[in-house]
Amino acid sequence: MIDFQSLFYALGSLFLIIWIFVLLLFAVILWKTYTFIKKAPEEIKEKIMNMIPGHKKEVAGLIGLVLSTVVLNKIKGVFRKREEQE
Repeated sequence: MIDFQSLFYALGSLFLIIWIFVLLLFAVILWKTYTFIKKAPEEIKEKIMNMIPGHKKEVAGLIGLVLSTVVLNKIKGVFRKREEQE
């Protein structure tokens, strides 16, 4: 028959091993997440640089659209200021 002291010692050892395994697993997950986040800007930049040569017209169109929106908003702002001053 097993006494309580031996049973408690065995269960304690078992839980200690399980928690060490969980801690190591958590550390590995954190490390993988850290390296993924650290490499993300480089990978995004690389994907964008690979996409630009094949789609020059689309990129130029997007840049033109953004610039035209900014210019039109500036012009509207100038006219609104003039109307407010009068």
